[in-house]
Amino acid sequence: MGFREFIRPEFLVLTPVLYVVGKIIKNTQKVNDRHIPLILGLSGIIFCIIYIIGKSTFDGYQDIMTGSFTALVQGLLCAGLAVYGYEFFKNERLIKKKFVSESQDKSVK
Repeated sequence: MGFREFIRPEFLVLTPVLYVVGKIIKNTQKVNDRHIPLILGLSGIIFCIIYIIGKSTFDGYQDIMTGSFTALVQGLLCAGLAVYGYEFFKNERLIKKKFVSESQDKSVK
C-alpha cells in the first residue's frame, strides 16, 4: 500500500507546500521543533478546508460533515507525509555521513 491510496490526488500538492513551510519555521529558530508537526497539521487541515469549501456545494448536514471529515483526514495525512519525508531525508543523510566517515576511518588504519 502506498500513500497514493490514502491521499487524494488533488491534495498531494499540499505535501511539498507543508514541507517548505516546516523548513521555513525550523530555520526561524523561534518555534520549538516539537511544535512544528502540530503547526503543519493545523495548516494542512486549514488548507484542505479552504479547498473543500471552494470546490463543494453543501446541500445539507451530511455534506458538511463529510467535507469536514475529508479536510481533517487529508490535512493530517499530508502534514504527516511532509514531516515523515523530512525525517526520512534527514536520517538518510546522517546514515550516509556515518557510513562515509566509518569508511574513511577504516582506510586510514
